[in-house]
Amino acid sequence: MPGLYEDLLPKLAGERQLAPRERAALDLAERLTTAPATIDDAAVARLRAVFDDAELVELGFAVAGYLAWGRLYRAFDVPPSGEGYHAALAALAGAQRESRTEARPA
Repeated sequence: MPGLYEDLLPKLAGERQLAPRERAALDLAERLTTAPATIDDAAVARLRAVFDDAELVELGFAVAGYLAWGRLYRAFDVPPSGEGYHAALAALAGAQRESRTEARPA
């Protein structure tokens, strides 16, 4: 899906601005992944400003589902898909890992 990646990857890399709904969805995904306790009343109010209740439930289950699969894959040491599979995402992830490694003090 070249169109999807041509639009999505620059946004995830911070090269293009996210739409309000995209920003809110990404914020929810990040919080559910790294710090679910930070989803306070203010965070929920920001989500409700751009999503209705049904959309919030759907978004929450989608994020939770992917988190569950990721944890199962890691627990059972499931290898990544074959060569070239989602190569654009793999390249982005690699670049992000490199930038984090370079940013760490020695």
